[in-house]
Amino acid sequence: MRIKRGLFEFLSLFISLGFISLYSPRPAEAVMPIGQIQGREMISPLLNQKVTFRGIVTGVIEDQNTRGRVYYTIFAQDLPGFEDGDPLSSDGIAIFLGRNKPQVATGDIIYVSGKVTEYYGLTEIDDTGLWLTIESHNNPLPLSVELNPPAGMQESETYFERLEGMFVSVPKAVTVGPTHEGCGLAIVREDTQLERVFRRDLYDPAGMIINVINASDVDCTGLPPLAIGDRVAGLAGPLTFHFDRYKIIQQNLEDLVYFQADHQFLSSHIPLTPSQVSLASFNLDDYFDVVDDTGDIAEPKFNEVELARKQEKLTSAIADVLLCPTLIGVQEVENELLLIELSDRLFPKCGFTYAVSHLDAPGVFDPTIQCPNGEEPLFSRPPLLVNVDIDGQSLSIFINHFKSKRGGELETAPRRLAQAQHLLDLVSATMAPDRDTAIVVLGVGAGSRI
Repeated sequence: MRIKRGLFEFLSLFISLGFISLYSPRPAEAVMPIGQIQGREMISPLLNQKVTFRGIVTGVIEDQNTRGRVYYTIFAQDLPGFEDGDPLSSDGIAIFLGRNKPQVATGDIIYVSGKVTEYYGLTEIDDTGLWLTIESHNNPLPLSVELNPPAGMQESETYFERLEGMFVSVPKAVTVGPTHEGCGLAIVREDTQLERVFRRDLYDPAGMIINVINASDVDCTGLPPLAIGDRVAGLAGPLTFHFDRYKIIQQNLEDLVYFQADHQFLSSHIPLTPSQVSLASFNLDDYFDVVDDTGDIAEPKFNEVELARKQEKLTSAIADVLLCPTLIGVQEVENELLLIELSDRLFPKCGFTYAVSHLDAPGVFDPTIQCPNGEEPLFSRPPLLVNVDIDGQSLSIFINHFKSKRGGELETAPRRLAQAQHLLDLVSATMAPDRDTAIVVLGVGAGSRI
């Protein structure tokens, strides 16, 4: 999260960005290729050092944090013929401008002098002490690098790192992650012939996924509402590293051409007999009402139209895709009333009314546990144990909300494995008195999207 700069830093930046260039003489440092700044590793070899370079602006991103503050970052790339010639280093870089809206435009050639920093994995030039001046306008952009990442996750990360900050493109793509409220989506190249990508083991082709975000998450107007299976062409922009993912920053929404797939829900399924039930787990993904209960900007807040659309999507997902399961374990919902409203919406499609229960059940978590200093509970959302009786047969259901992979798959693996082991211990303890005890484990990871 960016912090608000002090007044002195703001005035210094305002002058050094060239708005009042009369008071700031142009530096005389030697110009270097951007590839030398980026280097071959994840972290720049010139970290915290002052560098000077010349480049062409390939894009900009307008990013709003959870407190409503908007920050700007532009991306520049070496002029054709001035690259370092090393294919293992990137020829593009991010330049953070703080809260000052950029006065530069795509196609401007700029002269930059500033300090190299790493911001949550993104190599960038910091705004403090930044000198930036425009030398010319309306120059042709460098040829884009057509993305074609490998299937493996680690190989894919290395592939993208060598292109961080550069102008990239995907000619034709298939949507594998639908447009979401964060103003983005996920795609794969159309020629991969993949329609869905599932991450079940290390050999699944998850590395081929390419994330895309809009040039602004303040205003997503014009970003097409793509669903899984939809085709899209015209994706192009600088490649950034944003929330632990490499992403194309789509600069021109008018360049996008998309074709909606013939979306068909499951047309047939095995009907339940009178002695059968069906179970499902569903992350409702920040299902909150329109009331601001906390005064915290981090609390999700819908208006009436947005809430109605959210409820319409949830109703369709449960009734048309999940086919009205007998019991649903849900995650990320604010209150009981929202679940009752959802149940009412489902009645015409499902033919029965869902009872809302176990909102205050203590589950299998002891709230009196005090963690030592520097440690935190294994689960931020503890498992819930629900014991039900179905026609005289008891059933124990564990409903879980596991740690996501945000922060890196390898980095979060120890915690996710510890959660799995803890759950296995709970299941074993429940089955200890009777090995024939019927157990069902339901769960999702955090960060799921509808």
